[in-house]
Amino acid sequence: MNSTSRLILCLQLAGFLFSTTLYTADWPTFGHDPQRTGWAFEETTLAPNNVSNLELKWKTKVKNESRVLSALTVPVIASGVQTVAGVRNVVYVAGSSDHVFALDAQEGKLLWSRDFKSFVLPHNAGYQGTFLCPNGITATPVIDRGTEILYAIAADGALYGLDLGSGKIRVGPIQFVAPFAKSFSLNLVDGVIYTTLTQGCGGGLSGFYSANIRNPHEPLLRQLLLSNTNTAGIWGRGGPVIAKNGRVYGSTADGGFDPALGDYSNSVVSASLHDLHLVDYYTPANWRDLNHRDLDLGSASPVWFGWKNYNLLASGAKEGVVSLLDADALGNKDHQTRIIKRRFM
Repeated sequence: MNSTSRLILCLQLAGFLFSTTLYTADWPTFGHDPQRTGWAFEETTLAPNNVSNLELKWKTKVKNESRVLSALTVPVIASGVQTVAGVRNVVYVAGSSDHVFALDAQEGKLLWSRDFKSFVLPHNAGYQGTFLCPNGITATPVIDRGTEILYAIAADGALYGLDLGSGKIRVGPIQFVAPFAKSFSLNLVDGVIYTTLTQGCGGGLSGFYSANIRNPHEPLLRQLLLSNTNTAGIWGRGGPVIAKNGRVYGSTADGGFDPALGDYSNSVVSASLHDLHLVDYYTPANWRDLNHRDLDLGSASPVWFGWKNYNLLASGAKEGVVSLLDADALGNKDHQTRIIKRRFM
């Protein structure tokens, strides 16, 4: 694809020849749920004896200009939305060149689009303007079915809330993060939007960020910074992972590790959900080697899940090692003890 001209991208979805109830459940956020499990527990159609009938149902071209290696975000889906075309199941995807598209999930037709306007320009120096800092939308939007709003971060760091059915701006713009920062998939719990920043793009410091928009006219913004430099970014595509134990989790990338100075690189960190205070962290004993070999722990998002009476967190990245951690006591007392370690290389 020619990234210097307007890029025509294809969004593809698979479906059944015989199914009329494919889109009966929502997929409101990256990984389906705040825990980023990727488990569509509502799915009751797929089975070993019919999975071979999966086929491409449609593909649609949307007008979006790529930003280096960035183009379209992961799609999210809302069912039973009232639109100008009637009640529809709708697929939403953000484009790197400051667009949001809403498509009919049954036919792939464009229902509406929203273009964001920026009143600032990026300063293309250092990483800015490269694949690391592409100066475009990088965060997957999130759906709030309670208010029928789709939340997205524009390239200039402003948070918008768009009406699911029409694309009308209902919330914002709220200056959430630094202009042209690199944010990852939005998460939403109890009227609070969460994201993560990484790699110092736009001058935004690495860490967790939240915006309480229960009253959009008095938004409350919080941040937990995890590094004194532009490293320690949480750059797994899943962004913030929100567990059912009232904590938010992320894995940080390479850089220095010194808790006394507030540097938590090469670690799995957790923060309290509502005030973003650092609660706990796990740092592998070989973090210096990981840092030296550029085996960023933060290049993949962890996944939370429950088992019996335990809250667990699985974390893995470039090293090819998956660590199973106690989500209520990351790394135990020494911050370096995991439950299970498995190598997959």
